[in-house]
Amino acid sequence: MPNPPDTGSGSAGRDPADHLRAAVGRLRQWRRGDERAPHKPLLVLYALGRVARGDARLVAFADVEDDLAALLEEFGRPRSTQQPRYPFWRLQTDGIWEVEGAGRVVVDASGDPPVGQLRRCRGGFPADLWQQLRDDPDLVAELARTLLDAHFPPSAHDELLGRVDLAGLAATTRPARDPGFRLAVLRAYGYRCAVCGWDGALDRTPVALEAAHVRWHAAGGPERADNGLALCAVHHQALDRGALGIDDDRRIMVASAFHGGMAARHWLIRFAGLPLAQPQMDAELDDAHRAWHEREVFRDPPRSETPVAAESADDSR
Repeated sequence: MPNPPDTGSGSAGRDPADHLRAAVGRLRQWRRGDERAPHKPLLVLYALGRVARGDARLVAFADVEDDLAALLEEFGRPRSTQQPRYPFWRLQTDGIWEVEGAGRVVVDASGDPPVGQLRRCRGGFPADLWQQLRDDPDLVAELARTLLDAHFPPSAHDELLGRVDLAGLAATTRPARDPGFRLAVLRAYGYRCAVCGWDGALDRTPVALEAAHVRWHAAGGPERADNGLALCAVHHQALDRGALGIDDDRRIMVASAFHGGMAARHWLIRFAGLPLAQPQMDAELDDAHRAWHEREVFRDPPRSETPVAAESADDSR
C-alpha cells in the first residue's frame, strides 16, 4: 500500500491560522459504529503543549512514544494495548503534520510503518504552522479547547490540559448546554446522587450535585434525562474517567484498577454490586447509552468484591 498522500507543506498558500482551525475541527478519524477514536486529538494536544513549552519543532517518535501511550491509556478507549504509532504516522493525511523522510519509509498493507522504522523518524507541525502557533498563544488555546469540547467530557478537561502542559491556556468559553437537561435529571432523581444518595444543599441550591451525561455530549450523547444521572461531584468524575460503570442489571460497577485506602472504599468501592437508584419520574436510563459507556469508557473488568467484603477489606492493600 502506498505511503500517505503528499498533502503539501503546511497551509499550502492558505492563511496558517485558518488552515489549523479548519483541519483541527475536522480531523480524519478511524470510524466503526459509535466507538471512540481519540488518538489524533491526543497527539495534537500533546504537540500543542510542546509548542507552548518552546520545544523544537520536530521530535523523534522514540522520544514521545511512552508519553503518547500513557495518554491513550488514560484518556482513550479501554483496550489491552495502545498504538501511539498510528496517530504519529496518520496525522500526515490531515495536512497539519509531517514525518521527516516519510517517502522513504516502507509501510505494511494497512499503510502504516513498522514501529522499529518509525522510532527512527521525527515528526511535527510543518514549519509555517509551527511558527504561527509559536507567534500566537491564543490560537494554541483556541485549538486546545476545540479538541477538548469535541472529544472529551468537561470533567476531564483540566486534568488533560495539565498532562500536556497546557494548564491555564485554554480558558475560553465552552459551548452552551441545555439548562433544562440539568433540571430534568436532578428532579428525576429527587436531587440525590444515584450512587451514594448525597443531597447537600445551601438554602435551595444543590451543592456538589451534578447532572452527568452517560454517553458523553462530545460523543453525540443527547441532552435528555434518559441519558443522564444525578451524581455527586466525586461519582460524576468517577463515571467520566471509567472508574464507575453500570451493568445491564442497573447495578454499580467499580473498575478493578481503581484502588485506595479508607476514603476510596467509603466513597466508591463499597458501592460495587449495589443497585443504582431509580429515577422517580419517567427518565429510565436508555440501555443504548449505558452500553456505550460500558464499552467505550468503563475500565473493565469490574471488581469482584461484594459490597460487604469491599467495605471490610484490609486497609494495607
